[in-house]
Amino acid sequence: MIVQNFLRSGKADEAKRELDELMKSTEDGKAFLPLATMFVQSLGSKFPEEANQVDAKAIKIAESFVAGETISREDFTAYFGFAQARASRLARINPSDALAQLKSIEANLDRYSKLDSSKESENALKSFQRSLENLNRTIETEIKRAELVGKPAKDFGDFAENNHYVAMDAKSLADLKGKVVLLDFWAVWCGPCIATFPHLKEWHDEYSEKGLVIVGATKFYNYDWNAETSKAQKSEDKVSTEAELAMLEKFRESYELKHGFVVTSNEDAFGDHFAVTGIPQAVLVDKKGIVRLVRVGSGEKNAEDLHKMIQELLAE
Repeated sequence: MIVQNFLRSGKADEAKRELDELMKSTEDGKAFLPLATMFVQSLGSKFPEEANQVDAKAIKIAESFVAGETISREDFTAYFGFAQARASRLARINPSDALAQLKSIEANLDRYSKLDSSKESENALKSFQRSLENLNRTIETEIKRAELVGKPAKDFGDFAENNHYVAMDAKSLADLKGKVVLLDFWAVWCGPCIATFPHLKEWHDEYSEKGLVIVGATKFYNYDWNAETSKAQKSEDKVSTEAELAMLEKFRESYELKHGFVVTSNEDAFGDHFAVTGIPQAVLVDKKGIVRLVRVGSGEKNAEDLHKMIQELLAE
Protein backbone atom coordinates (compact mmCIF):
# COMPACT_ATOMS: atom_id res chain seq x y z
CA MET A 1 0.00 0.00 0.00
CA ILE A 2 2.82 2.38 0.89
CA VAL A 3 4.62 1.58 -2.37
CA GLN A 4 1.45 2.13 -4.40
CA ASN A 5 0.91 5.51 -2.74
CA PHE A 6 4.47 6.55 -3.59
CA LEU A 7 4.00 5.44 -7.18
CA ARG A 8 0.68 7.28 -7.54
CA SER A 9 2.38 10.42 -6.19
CA GLY A 10 5.23 10.09 -8.67
CA LYS A 11 7.77 9.49 -5.90
CA ALA A 12 9.85 6.85 -7.68
CA ASP A 13 12.88 7.08 -5.39
CA GLU A 14 10.76 6.54 -2.28
CA ALA A 15 8.90 3.65 -3.93
CA LYS A 16 12.20 2.03 -4.88
CA ARG A 17 13.57 2.39 -1.36
CA GLU A 18 10.45 0.78 0.11
CA LEU A 19 10.47 -2.07 -2.42
CA ASP A 20 14.19 -2.67 -1.89
CA GLU A 21 13.57 -3.10 1.83
CA LEU A 22 10.62 -5.41 1.27
CA MET A 23 12.57 -7.60 -1.17
CA LYS A 24 15.58 -7.79 1.13
CA SER A 25 13.49 -8.70 4.16
CA THR A 26 11.50 -11.52 2.58
CA GLU A 27 12.91 -15.02 2.57
CA ASP A 28 9.82 -16.46 0.92
CA GLY A 29 10.29 -16.84 -2.82
CA LYS A 30 6.55 -16.73 -3.42
CA ALA A 31 6.35 -13.37 -1.64
CA PHE A 32 9.36 -12.08 -3.58
CA LEU A 33 7.88 -12.68 -7.04
CA PRO A 34 5.00 -10.13 -6.90
CA LEU A 35 7.37 -7.56 -5.39
CA ALA A 36 9.81 -8.17 -8.24
CA THR A 37 7.01 -7.83 -10.78
CA MET A 38 5.94 -4.52 -9.24
CA PHE A 39 9.52 -3.24 -9.26
CA VAL A 40 10.18 -4.08 -12.92
CA GLN A 41 6.79 -2.88 -14.17
CA SER A 42 6.67 0.36 -12.20
CA LEU A 43 10.31 1.35 -11.87
CA GLY A 44 12.08 -0.48 -14.69
CA SER A 45 12.29 2.54 -17.00
CA LYS A 46 13.80 4.74 -14.26
CA PHE A 47 16.13 2.11 -12.78
CA PRO A 48 16.87 -0.26 -15.71
CA GLU A 49 20.04 -1.85 -14.30
CA GLU A 50 18.48 -2.64 -10.94
CA ALA A 51 15.31 -3.88 -12.67
CA ASN A 52 17.34 -6.33 -14.77
CA GLN A 53 18.98 -7.69 -11.63
CA VAL A 54 15.64 -8.07 -9.84
CA ASP A 55 14.12 -9.72 -12.91
CA ALA A 56 17.01 -12.19 -13.23
CA LYS A 57 16.68 -13.19 -9.56
CA ALA A 58 12.91 -13.58 -9.89
CA ILE A 59 13.29 -15.77 -12.99
CA LYS A 60 15.57 -18.17 -11.09
CA ILE A 61 13.13 -18.35 -8.18
CA ALA A 62 10.10 -18.89 -10.44
CA GLU A 63 11.83 -21.59 -12.50
CA SER A 64 12.89 -23.41 -9.34
CA PHE A 65 9.20 -23.91 -8.52
CA VAL A 66 8.68 -26.01 -11.67
CA ALA A 67 12.07 -27.72 -11.87
CA GLY A 68 11.47 -30.64 -9.50
CA GLU A 69 10.09 -34.09 -10.16
CA THR A 70 6.90 -33.01 -8.44
CA ILE A 71 5.18 -29.62 -8.60
CA SER A 72 2.68 -28.50 -6.00
CA ARG A 73 -0.30 -26.45 -7.04
CA GLU A 74 0.91 -23.59 -4.83
CA ASP A 75 4.35 -23.61 -6.47
CA PHE A 76 2.93 -23.71 -9.99
CA THR A 77 0.46 -20.91 -9.24
CA ALA A 78 3.32 -18.70 -7.99
CA TYR A 79 5.39 -19.54 -11.08
CA PHE A 80 2.48 -18.98 -13.44
CA GLY A 81 1.52 -15.58 -12.00
CA PHE A 82 5.06 -14.27 -12.35
CA ALA A 83 5.75 -15.77 -15.78
CA GLN A 84 2.44 -14.59 -17.24
CA ALA A 85 2.98 -11.03 -15.95
CA ARG A 86 6.50 -11.05 -17.37
CA ALA A 87 5.29 -12.23 -20.78
CA SER A 88 2.58 -9.54 -20.80
CA ARG A 89 5.20 -6.89 -20.06
CA LEU A 90 7.55 -8.21 -22.72
CA ALA A 91 4.76 -8.24 -25.31
CA ARG A 92 4.97 -4.48 -25.72
CA ILE A 93 8.75 -4.31 -25.47
CA ASN A 94 9.82 -7.32 -27.49
CA PRO A 95 6.98 -9.53 -28.82
CA SER A 96 9.46 -12.23 -29.92
CA ASP A 97 10.78 -12.58 -26.37
CA ALA A 98 7.20 -12.62 -25.08
CA LEU A 99 6.35 -15.43 -27.48
CA ALA A 100 9.35 -17.44 -26.25
CA GLN A 101 8.19 -16.88 -22.66
CA LEU A 102 4.69 -18.04 -23.62
CA LYS A 103 6.04 -21.26 -25.13
CA SER A 104 8.00 -21.92 -21.94
CA ILE A 105 4.88 -21.40 -19.81
CA GLU A 106 2.88 -23.73 -22.07
CA ALA A 107 5.54 -26.43 -21.75
CA ASN A 108 5.55 -26.13 -17.96
CA LEU A 109 1.75 -26.14 -17.86
CA ASP A 110 1.71 -29.34 -19.92
CA ARG A 111 4.21 -30.95 -17.56
CA TYR A 112 2.30 -29.80 -14.49
CA SER A 113 -1.01 -31.11 -15.88
CA LYS A 114 0.55 -34.55 -16.22
CA LEU A 115 1.97 -34.47 -12.71
CA ASP A 116 -1.30 -33.34 -11.18
CA SER A 117 -4.24 -34.84 -13.05
CA SER A 118 -6.56 -34.76 -10.04
CA LYS A 119 -10.16 -33.67 -10.38
CA GLU A 120 -9.43 -30.80 -8.00
CA SER A 121 -6.93 -29.31 -10.44
CA GLU A 122 -9.20 -29.49 -13.45
CA ASN A 123 -10.75 -26.05 -12.99
CA ALA A 124 -7.38 -24.48 -12.19
CA LEU A 125 -5.87 -25.96 -15.35
CA LYS A 126 -8.73 -24.59 -17.44
CA SER A 127 -8.19 -21.15 -15.91
CA PHE A 128 -4.46 -21.29 -16.67
CA GLN A 129 -5.21 -22.29 -20.25
CA ARG A 130 -7.71 -19.47 -20.76
CA SER A 131 -5.15 -17.00 -19.46
CA LEU A 132 -2.56 -18.28 -21.92
CA GLU A 133 -5.04 -18.04 -24.80
CA ASN A 134 -5.64 -14.38 -23.91
CA LEU A 135 -1.91 -13.80 -23.60
CA ASN A 136 -1.33 -15.39 -27.00
CA ARG A 137 -3.86 -13.01 -28.58
CA THR A 138 -2.12 -10.07 -26.94
CA ILE A 139 1.26 -11.15 -28.26
CA GLU A 140 -0.12 -11.72 -31.75
CA THR A 141 -1.50 -8.16 -31.72
CA GLU A 142 1.84 -6.75 -30.54
CA ILE A 143 3.65 -8.66 -33.29
CA LYS A 144 1.24 -7.14 -35.80
CA ARG A 145 1.96 -3.67 -34.41
CA ALA A 146 5.70 -4.27 -34.58
CA GLU A 147 5.37 -5.34 -38.20
CA LEU A 148 3.78 -1.97 -39.06
CA VAL A 149 7.06 -0.17 -38.47
CA GLY A 150 8.95 0.50 -41.67
CA LYS A 151 5.88 0.09 -43.88
CA PRO A 152 3.60 2.69 -45.49
CA ALA A 153 0.84 3.88 -43.16
CA LYS A 154 -2.75 3.05 -44.02
CA ASP A 155 -4.43 6.24 -45.25
CA PHE A 156 -7.66 7.35 -43.59
CA GLY A 157 -8.38 8.91 -46.97
CA ASP A 158 -9.15 5.40 -48.22
CA PHE A 159 -12.42 5.72 -46.28
CA ALA A 160 -13.06 9.30 -47.40
CA GLU A 161 -16.70 8.82 -48.38
CA ASN A 162 -17.60 7.82 -44.81
CA ASN A 163 -15.23 10.12 -42.93
CA HIS A 164 -16.08 13.31 -41.07
CA TYR A 165 -13.63 15.95 -39.92
CA VAL A 166 -13.41 18.26 -36.95
CA ALA A 167 -11.19 21.35 -37.16
CA MET A 168 -8.94 20.02 -39.92
CA ASP A 169 -8.56 20.56 -43.65
CA ALA A 170 -6.53 17.52 -44.70
CA LYS A 171 -8.75 14.74 -46.02
CA SER A 172 -6.04 12.09 -46.24
CA LEU A 173 -2.54 11.22 -45.12
CA ALA A 174 -1.48 11.79 -48.72
CA ASP A 175 -2.36 15.46 -48.22
CA LEU A 176 0.22 15.53 -45.43
CA LYS A 177 3.23 14.11 -47.27
CA GLY A 178 6.30 16.06 -46.27
CA LYS A 179 4.95 16.43 -42.72
CA VAL A 180 5.56 14.29 -39.67
CA VAL A 181 2.14 12.97 -38.65
CA LEU A 182 1.11 11.75 -35.21
CA LEU A 183 -2.06 9.66 -35.46
CA ASP A 184 -3.72 9.58 -32.05
CA PHE A 185 -6.42 6.90 -31.73
CA TRP A 186 -8.73 7.96 -28.90
CA ALA A 187 -12.33 8.27 -27.66
CA VAL A 188 -14.27 10.80 -25.58
CA TRP A 189 -15.00 8.20 -22.88
CA CYS A 190 -11.33 7.18 -22.49
CA GLY A 191 -9.66 8.59 -19.36
CA PRO A 192 -6.12 7.54 -20.36
CA CYS A 193 -6.68 9.25 -23.73
CA ILE A 194 -7.54 12.50 -21.97
CA ALA A 195 -4.41 12.08 -19.83
CA THR A 196 -2.31 12.42 -22.99
CA PHE A 197 -3.84 15.79 -23.97
CA PRO A 198 -1.23 17.92 -22.15
CA HIS A 199 1.53 16.24 -24.17
CA LEU A 200 -0.39 16.65 -27.43
CA LYS A 201 -0.93 20.36 -26.77
CA GLU A 202 2.72 20.81 -25.81
CA TRP A 203 3.97 19.05 -28.95
CA HIS A 204 1.59 21.03 -31.15
CA ASP A 205 2.82 24.31 -29.69
CA GLU A 206 6.46 23.34 -29.97
CA TYR A 207 6.58 21.56 -33.32
CA SER A 208 3.57 22.42 -35.52
CA GLU A 209 5.47 25.22 -37.26
CA LYS A 210 8.40 22.85 -37.77
CA GLY A 211 6.33 20.26 -39.63
CA LEU A 212 4.39 18.18 -37.08
CA VAL A 213 0.70 17.51 -37.68
CA ILE A 214 -1.38 15.77 -35.02
CA VAL A 215 -4.55 14.01 -36.16
CA GLY A 216 -6.94 12.55 -33.61
CA ALA A 217 -8.64 9.43 -34.96
CA THR A 218 -11.92 8.47 -33.33
CA LYS A 219 -15.37 7.00 -34.06
CA PHE A 220 -19.00 7.67 -33.25
CA TYR A 221 -19.97 6.45 -29.77
CA ASN A 222 -23.47 8.01 -29.45
CA TYR A 223 -22.27 10.81 -27.18
CA ASP A 224 -23.95 14.18 -26.91
CA TRP A 225 -22.92 17.43 -25.23
CA ASN A 226 -24.47 18.23 -21.84
CA ALA A 227 -24.79 22.01 -21.69
CA GLU A 228 -25.40 21.99 -17.93
CA THR A 229 -22.23 20.08 -17.03
CA SER A 230 -20.24 21.21 -20.10
CA LYS A 231 -19.21 17.61 -20.65
CA ALA A 232 -19.74 14.87 -23.20
CA GLN A 233 -22.13 12.17 -22.06
CA LYS A 234 -23.44 8.88 -23.39
CA SER A 235 -26.99 9.24 -24.64
CA GLU A 236 -29.80 6.72 -24.25
CA ASP A 237 -31.37 8.13 -27.42
CA LYS A 238 -29.90 8.00 -30.88
CA VAL A 239 -27.50 10.91 -31.42
CA SER A 240 -27.41 12.24 -34.95
CA THR A 241 -24.13 12.54 -36.83
CA GLU A 242 -24.43 16.32 -36.79
CA ALA A 243 -25.03 16.43 -33.03
CA GLU A 244 -22.11 14.13 -32.27
CA LEU A 245 -19.79 16.17 -34.47
CA ALA A 246 -20.95 19.30 -32.65
CA MET A 247 -20.20 17.53 -29.37
CA LEU A 248 -16.66 16.78 -30.57
CA GLU A 249 -16.18 20.45 -31.47
CA LYS A 250 -17.22 21.49 -27.96
CA PHE A 251 -15.18 18.68 -26.38
CA ARG A 252 -12.12 19.89 -28.31
CA GLU A 253 -12.70 23.45 -27.18
CA SER A 254 -13.23 22.42 -23.56
CA TYR A 255 -9.77 20.83 -23.45
CA GLU A 256 -8.21 23.63 -25.53
CA LEU A 257 -6.89 21.14 -28.06
CA LYS A 258 -5.12 22.61 -31.08
CA HIS A 259 -5.31 19.62 -33.42
CA GLY A 260 -8.19 18.29 -35.49
CA PHE A 261 -9.97 14.93 -35.63
CA VAL A 262 -10.89 12.48 -38.33
CA VAL A 263 -14.04 10.56 -37.38
CA THR A 264 -14.30 7.27 -39.21
CA SER A 265 -17.41 5.12 -39.55
CA ASN A 266 -17.79 2.38 -36.97
CA GLU A 267 -17.91 -0.09 -39.85
CA ASP A 268 -14.61 1.08 -41.33
CA ALA A 269 -11.50 -0.93 -40.51
CA PHE A 270 -9.06 2.00 -40.37
CA GLY A 271 -8.04 1.21 -36.79
CA ASP A 272 -7.74 -2.49 -37.57
CA HIS A 273 -4.93 -1.75 -40.01
CA PHE A 274 -2.96 -0.36 -37.06
CA ALA A 275 -3.94 -3.24 -34.72
CA VAL A 276 -5.83 -0.85 -32.46
CA THR A 277 -7.23 -2.98 -29.65
CA GLY A 278 -6.63 -0.51 -26.83
CA ILE A 279 -6.51 3.27 -26.63
CA PRO A 280 -4.86 5.66 -26.60
CA GLN A 281 -2.65 4.38 -29.39
CA ALA A 282 -0.17 6.69 -31.09
CA VAL A 283 1.30 6.03 -34.53
CA LEU A 284 4.14 8.24 -35.77
CA VAL A 285 4.44 8.56 -39.55
CA ASP A 286 7.46 10.15 -41.19
CA LYS A 287 7.57 12.68 -44.02
CA LYS A 288 7.45 9.90 -46.61
CA GLY A 289 4.35 8.29 -45.11
CA ILE A 290 6.21 5.41 -43.41
CA VAL A 291 5.26 4.20 -39.91
CA ARG A 292 8.21 4.74 -37.59
CA LEU A 293 6.81 4.20 -34.09
CA VAL A 294 3.71 2.73 -32.45
CA ARG A 295 2.91 3.14 -28.78
CA VAL A 296 -0.13 2.12 -26.72
CA GLY A 297 -1.09 3.73 -23.43
CA SER A 298 -0.69 7.04 -21.64
CA GLY A 299 2.45 6.29 -19.59
CA GLU A 300 5.35 8.72 -19.33
CA LYS A 301 7.73 6.24 -20.99
CA ASN A 302 5.51 6.25 -24.08
CA ALA A 303 5.42 10.06 -24.03
CA GLU A 304 9.21 10.17 -23.81
CA ASP A 305 9.59 7.75 -26.72
CA LEU A 306 7.16 9.71 -28.88
CA HIS A 307 8.75 13.05 -28.04
CA LYS A 308 12.21 11.77 -28.92
CA MET A 309 11.03 10.25 -32.21
CA ILE A 310 9.14 13.43 -33.18
CA GLN A 311 12.38 15.37 -32.83
CA GLU A 312 14.32 12.79 -34.87
CA LEU A 313 11.77 12.66 -37.69
CA LEU A 314 11.51 16.44 -37.95
CA ALA A 315 15.30 16.61 -38.27
CA GLU A 316 15.41 14.12 -41.18
